[in-house]
Amino acid sequence: MRRIAILVLALMLCASCLAEDAMKELRDIRKSAEDAIAEIGEVPTPAPTVAPTPSPTPDETVYTMLQSGDKGDEVARLQAKLIALGCLDGSADGVYGSKTAEAVRTFQKRYGLVDTGVADAATQRALYAADAGARRAYEPLKYAALQPGEAQYDGRPVTFTGTVMQVLTDDTYADTAGVYTVLRVATRGACYDVVYVTAFRPADAPAITEGSAATVWGVTRGRVYYVSASEKYAELPHIEADDIVIG
Repeated sequence: MRRIAILVLALMLCASCLAEDAMKELRDIRKSAEDAIAEIGEVPTPAPTVAPTPSPTPDETVYTMLQSGDKGDEVARLQAKLIALGCLDGSADGVYGSKTAEAVRTFQKRYGLVDTGVADAATQRALYAADAGARRAYEPLKYAALQPGEAQYDGRPVTFTGTVMQVLTDDTYADTAGVYTVLRVATRGACYDVVYVTAFRPADAPAITEGSAATVWGVTRGRVYYVSASEKYAELPHIEADDIVIG
C-alpha cells in the first residue's frame, strides 16, 4: 500500500509539473502575441502620397512648312486660324496664295517673328498656341461704317493698314514705361479716310514718324471731335490701339 501511495503521489506531482509547464507555455504564447500586437500598433501609418502637379505639356507637334503654292487641308486649317485672329479677310479655300502669305506676314509681325510670309514650324506653333486663340479676333476695318449716318459700332476689334499723317505725344501720361501717343492715320491713299488712333507706346518701342506705313489692331471707341490747326471743326472715328506695327 505504501508503495502504491508513493506511486500515486509521484504521478500527481508529475501531472502538476506538466500542468505548470503547459500554463507557462500558454503564458509565453500569450505574451508573444501581445508583444506582436503592440509592435504592429507602433508602426507609423505612411503619409498619403501627393501626386505632383503635372507641368504643361510642350507642343511637340511636327509641323510641315507651308508656303505660296501649297494646297490642301493644312492650308485651309491655317487660313481658318488666321481668319479667326483677324489677320485674313476671306474664306479658307485651302490655297496658299498672295493673300494668305500677306496674312501670315501680318501675324508674324504681331507675334514678333520674322515676317517671311512662310508658315514655318515656329509660326504655326505660335498660331495654334492657346494664348493666340485667347487674343481678340480682329476684323478688317470698314471705314464707311464709321461715318455719320452709317451703322455705328463701338467696342469692336478691327485692324487696318494706312499711312501716318501726324504724330502727337502727351507727356502728361509719360513715365518710365512709355508715353501716351496720338496718331492720325490715312487708311486710303495719303490723306483720305483718316482714323484717330490713341495708344500707350512702350518706352522701347520703335519711333513713329510721319509718312510711315502702320498696321493697327485696336477697338472702335466712337468718334473724336476737335478744332483743327486751321480752325476747322473736324470729327474722326477713334480707334484705341492694342498694337501698332510700323513698316
